Amino acid sequence: GADETLSQLNENGWRAFLKEQGLEPAEVDRILSNYHVEDSPIDCGLHMTLLKEAGFPVVDVIWKRSNFAVYVGIK
Repeated sequence: GADETLSQLNENGWRAFLKEQGLEPAEVDRILSNYHVEDSPIDCGLHMTLLKEAGFPVVDVIWKRSNFAVYVGIK
């Protein structure tokens, strides 16, 4: 998310999804802790800025769910 409140809402959505899949609370906690260690979560706006700086003048988010997104960039 663009701020801490939105980031927390996104993470809560992911946590709820994992629980709906039948994962035990300890496994959900492990997955989320790994996410913060192994990934570098940044907000959509920064992703799009980085794509533009990398030479993609046209960028957009084509799918988003909780804290996951798919981006498209056209040169």
